[in-house]
Amino acid sequence: MEAKDIHKEMLPIYGEHCLSRQAIHNWVQKFPEGRTSIEDEHRAGQPVEIATSEMLQRVEDIIQAERRVTVDTVATAIGRSCGHAYNMMHEVLGFHKVCSRWVPRQHTPQHKSQRMGLSLQHLQRYQDEGDDMFLGSSLVMSLGCTIMSPRRSVPPCSGNIPRPQRTRSLR
Repeated sequence: MEAKDIHKEMLPIYGEHCLSRQAIHNWVQKFPEGRTSIEDEHRAGQPVEIATSEMLQRVEDIIQAERRVTVDTVATAIGRSCGHAYNMMHEVLGFHKVCSRWVPRQHTPQHKSQRMGLSLQHLQRYQDEGDDMFLGSSLVMSLGCTIMSPRRSVPPCSGNIPRPQRTRSLR
């Protein structure tokens, strides 16, 4: 029986979970060559590392106990590679290195959308009011700052301030 015929018979049964036509073709080639099992054969190389819930809890406990712990230390403690330890810390548990400490990311999608909404409100207000939106600001009033608007003319330089010299870049 040909691979395309086998694929046609399997497709109605398995639907979207059916093997691809190429995978079936590979199996059809392997069985006449003496293959008797559909199980994967043992292959050389490092096995796939899987993060269990116990291991993730152990990593989280290590980080919570010492926030300045390094990835190498965690990898040694759990007996896994540095890449696997980093993946568990960063991708799975959501810890990120901030100022030499691992901290959990706490921005939920709701927080992100609120920040985006506020940013858009401030941007719209700035487009409507320009630099005048800062004049009523308590920060500006407490610092006693003056804000120069680009619409106002700036007096020309008196000439007493030296001009910055240009530096030559090496290529």
